[in-house]
Amino acid sequence: MNLVDAVNDVAREFPELPAIVIPGEVTTTYYELASMVRTLSYEIRNSYRAGTIGLNLGTAVEYVASFLACLDIGYNVVPFPPRMSDKTRRVIEADMSLTGILSEKPKVVGLGSRSVARVPL
Repeated sequence: MNLVDAVNDVAREFPELPAIVIPGEVTTTYYELASMVRTLSYEIRNSYRAGTIGLNLGTAVEYVASFLACLDIGYNVVPFPPRMSDKTRRVIEADMSLTGILSEKPKVVGLGSRSVARVPL
């Protein structure tokens, strides 16, 4: 059993149990989280070739769901610092040979000859 399997098991057994709670902002149930992971797994697999994905996401729910989706399909994950310079981003991209970057920014981010865009939830 892995982490994604554990989330799916809890979602089946206790779908309304809170999985992610951000006081005063949002509560995401295990059912909602498992659904997001399934959707993102499909979208990421169809948008990026297998490899290493950078995560540059600010919200906890989006970050956790994207992280789990990458694990679900066997992709490696590199978390990006919340705030970084373009120079730091380029160094991380080059050092980690990223396949793509999931970002809050809707604009396309260039990776050498490859271009990637955000996969929406």
